[in-house]
Amino acid sequence: MNTNPVQNPSVAATENQPFIAEEQNKQLLQLALSLVAVAVAVKLLAAALFGLPLFAVLILFYACQTVPSNSSFNAKKELKRVLRGDNLPADSPDKPRTWLEQTVANVKATVATEISTSLGYELTLMSLGGFATIACVRVPAAQVDCYWLGAFGRWQYITMKEIQDTKQD
Repeated sequence: MNTNPVQNPSVAATENQPFIAEEQNKQLLQLALSLVAVAVAVKLLAAALFGLPLFAVLILFYACQTVPSNSSFNAKKELKRVLRGDNLPADSPDKPRTWLEQTVANVKATVATEISTSLGYELTLMSLGGFATIACVRVPAAQVDCYWLGAFGRWQYITMKEIQDTKQD
């Protein structure tokens, strides 16, 4: 009697080969690692997006509590600061450096402010939802609009732009 069972050649071939080829195993491993990385990234993004609105709410609450009052804005004083160059960066060539330059700039700013505002100016204050205030000073004699932002307990100069002459002859 033959004790050797008859083997099917296809069955014998599958017993010698692994169920998943090594290349397929590497691809599955890379896919699994990619899915884990995506899951971690989504988790971090969700945590960041949850923390961001909370941080923004705290900043807005602080801004609402420290917005300067409308009566604290002194147009002449702020205009004088701009004209004497207080808003310029330290490395600006137009910023007065020596005592004499600062004194001359202060006198020029005082004279220019008094002359231009003595002919009248228009002050417009716009509230930004109670979190900040924008102040616009229009000085028709100098033909300029100056803008300040009132937030976090102080007034910060933004910009000055010339008024376009809209009169047609």
